[in-house]
Amino acid sequence: MVDSVAPSSRIDELRASGNLPSPKGVALEILRLSHTENVSNTDIVRVLKADPALAGRVLRAANVATLGLRRPIVSLGDAVMMLGLPIVRQLVLGFSLVTQYRGGACTAFDYQRFWSESLVCGLAAQLVATRLRVAAPEELFACGLLSQVGRLALATVFPTEYSALLSQHATAPETDLRLLEQQSFAIDHIEVTVNMLQDWGLPGIFLHAVSGHEDPEQAQLEEGSRLFLIAHALHFARALCEVSFGVEAQRVLLGPRAVRKAIRIGLDVDTINQLSDTLAQQWADWAPLLELPVVDILPITEPKESIPAPGAQLSGVAEYPLRILAVDDDPAILTVLRGILTASGHTVTTVGSGKEALEAAVRFHPQLVIADLNMPHMDGIELCRALRSSQIGKSMHMLVLTAFEDEEHLVQAFEAGVDDYMVKPLRPRTLSARLRAAQRLLHMQEEHERHVAEMRSLASELALNNRRLQQAAMTDSLTGLPNRRCAIDRLEQEWAGARRRGSPLSCIVIDVDHFKSVNDTYGHDAGDALLRHIARVLRSSARLPDSVCRIGGEEFIVICPDTVLTDAHKLAERLRAAVSGNVLMLDALKLSCTISLGAASADAAVNSPTDLLRKADQAVYVAKKDGRNLTRLARAS
Repeated sequence: MVDSVAPSSRIDELRASGNLPSPKGVALEILRLSHTENVSNTDIVRVLKADPALAGRVLRAANVATLGLRRPIVSLGDAVMMLGLPIVRQLVLGFSLVTQYRGGACTAFDYQRFWSESLVCGLAAQLVATRLRVAAPEELFACGLLSQVGRLALATVFPTEYSALLSQHATAPETDLRLLEQQSFAIDHIEVTVNMLQDWGLPGIFLHAVSGHEDPEQAQLEEGSRLFLIAHALHFARALCEVSFGVEAQRVLLGPRAVRKAIRIGLDVDTINQLSDTLAQQWADWAPLLELPVVDILPITEPKESIPAPGAQLSGVAEYPLRILAVDDDPAILTVLRGILTASGHTVTTVGSGKEALEAAVRFHPQLVIADLNMPHMDGIELCRALRSSQIGKSMHMLVLTAFEDEEHLVQAFEAGVDDYMVKPLRPRTLSARLRAAQRLLHMQEEHERHVAEMRSLASELALNNRRLQQAAMTDSLTGLPNRRCAIDRLEQEWAGARRRGSPLSCIVIDVDHFKSVNDTYGHDAGDALLRHIARVLRSSARLPDSVCRIGGEEFIVICPDTVLTDAHKLAERLRAAVSGNVLMLDALKLSCTISLGAASADAAVNSPTDLLRKADQAVYVAKKDGRNLTRLARAS
């Protein structure tokens, strides 16, 4: 499986911003105590009691975890003892973040919905853990609750930019959100989540499970292993969460695809139904406790009264379930369509007019639209034209229903963008055949889009690697300064800019005095450490516009734009004093050194960047000849 821990430099930048979501108050003290040796449960209870609301939530979690015991837990001390310090720490952390980050500056980020979905995901993961016995239920509850905290982090650190990204994703939900995040921030929400959970001390197996839970089949986990089951449990919990908070048609039926996710970890349909019922009960108990708005969570399976008679069903369950929007001004037709299609595993929403269909298409993003050809106000042809003119409607499959095979109207329909038609009254076998054709086309279309997305991702990754390679090729591996190649390029750029603007340009060449004796006396490791030390001193002592580079061995160059020779001399003296005045401590060894410097300026007699560098190099030679630890200026031509 691919490790989703972000490159240290990027996640360190986010940590350094100080804006990553983090616990405060009692929760922060609990985290601190958890890393203290010999901390007792009494210490934890004492701190927890300072926040009654938080203590109540921990007590509630302990009682949920011990369902079936004869006596409920009423003592906070008993709750902490039963749960254990690691789980208490995780629960306190999650509950604290819910309280602190109920809102924020990212306008397109729905904070209330985020926490509602996170709570449902945590509860569902806990229920699955109870069935599979792959982890402590309350531990998987905390893991599910925090499994998407990286999205909150990006909304907190980059409120304006992430709001724009979410708005972009809302208009094209088929686009991979993580790819958009990588393109915008060089990191995605899963990478951020894993790093934050790692900082908070979650066990490694949960870090790997969270890393792969959005697409566990691609994570290459060992079939049947504990990690495999935890990742798939979180994946299925996320599916339950999406159904619970999806649009109406999605909430009514989870569908065969989600059922297969459950079957993948050994859950049967009856167990899924029981989990769904228990989830709805626990959500109703937990939402008020965390001060979240209570919404109804419908059962996974559709109510029996909406399923048509067996003779009206399509043959079998759809192998490739679709999101279908049915549009007809006849309620009876909609009832029949809804019953037939949902019974075969499709997710269906129905509306009674073309105008309602346009609004539903924006919310629901159907793959297939079935519309009556003849409707008042906006008929099927007008609806098709309106959808095809929008970005979301270009990829939809359009099927119209008509009472008569009128050639003129059918020609108009196909010219407007209709893909297929069907004559009323509805015949399930004919409808099944039409849907199979639509499924093949849509499946091929999605495979093509997935291939294009993979190619774009690959191109993005290659571009990133090329940038990294380019940066590595221009950087001195020992000191981290720009190398000789970069120095020559920078000098040529500054030369061209100075000529264009008519401004001065100087450069300073630096040579470390008696460096060979350091290597001979103390070894090459000490010599390397001394070069790194000198590089840091030079960079910190130079001016902001100056470019400090290592051009080889013990030689450095400082490129000084907009600088006359007298000012370059002052800078060189400052660098010389800084290096001679800084001692490097290597264990008990004290290393000090001096440098010789040569400064040159681009006067009328200097014809090229190479001439400028040569004159500065000649001045260094004079400085070393005159006794070292000196600055010498190039002779005026």
